[in-house]
Amino acid sequence: ASLREPPIGVASYRIGSNTGELALLDQAPVLASTPYILADRGGRFLIGASYYGSGAWVSRIEPDGSVAASPITVIEQISKPHSVLLHPNNRFAYVAATGHEEILTFHFDDETGALKQTGTPGTKGIAGATPRHMALHPGTQFLFCMNESSGIIDSFHLDPEDGLLTLA
Repeated sequence: ASLREPPIGVASYRIGSNTGELALLDQAPVLASTPYILADRGGRFLIGASYYGSGAWVSRIEPDGSVAASPITVIEQISKPHSVLLHPNNRFAYVAATGHEEILTFHFDDETGALKQTGTPGTKGIAGATPRHMALHPGTQFLFCMNESSGIIDSFHLDPEDGLLTLA
């Protein structure tokens, strides 16, 4: 018998309120190995950055907390996407594309789970920066990004209306 790679997927668990024990709800396939996932601000969608799958994906979260059978949106040809972050208004998603050396901005539809290109070029940090992990300032006017190659943290002004990033 030959060995096969197991399918790549995401597992949903219910947390016991009194015990903290995990009970498996379901499993669903995703694009490929995904080092970073997050739920949208409404708790209706799970969004992932798939480093080895060269893309980002969105799956629906069902009312019982399980993740739907397969992604409803897949964006391909993103070079080494390492993380994803949502704008505070839940209308824009940022993908740290390490291979592109920029942060890509997408429109996020929190009704359908669709991700679409904004039509704007990616945002570059300092010269040679390779974006990896992102965080929002509590006041939400800044996005911070740690770079893989240098360890330097870039600071970007976050436009509240159009979601655009500008190196601060």
